[in-house]
Parts: sequence; C-alpha cells; structure tokens
Amino acid sequence: MKNKYNDNRLAEIADGIILIRNCHESHPSGTVGILSKDYRGRGRGFEALLGEDATPIKLKMNEFRVLCPEKKCDQPRIYAARLILLRSALG
Repeated sequence: MKNKYNDNRLAEIADGIILIRNCHESHPSGTVGILSKDYRGRGRGFEALLGEDATPIKLKMNEFRVLCPEKKCDQPRIYAARLILLRSALG
C-alpha cells in the first residue's frame, strides 16, 4: 500500500522530513526539516525548510524521506521539524 512514508510523491506540505543524502553543502544527510512545497509532477519538485534556514531549498524525490510518527527513532525528529515550522510561521 502506497503512503507518504514509502512514496515521496504523496508527501504533503508541512510534513516533517529527513535528508537521506548529502545533497546540499550546508545540509548533510540526517538534517531535519519540513516540506514547504509538495510534489506537483512533471519535473516540479519539492522545496523544504531545513535546519535554521528560513529560505526554501529545492529537493529531488530521492533526497529525503517523510518522518513517520510510528517509528520511535523519528519521534524526536518530528518534534524538531515542528519547531522549524513554528519558527518559520513566527518569522
């Protein structure tokens, strides 16, 4: 069964994510963030707020995974992603 935890095409805005590749100089693998733009198809990829940055960073589908609340190891990461969302909302 496809869901957002095993198919990034189903990821939604404000989902907590973790980078699984070293795809950006300032954001290594393991960096937590939130999606600020979800998948739109036809080459229009994702954007995310990562770490302390307030500017969205473009991501490819294979560079991250959505954090799953059922995984014990993801629970503190989800909390960190929600802090990033809160900070971005407060400006």
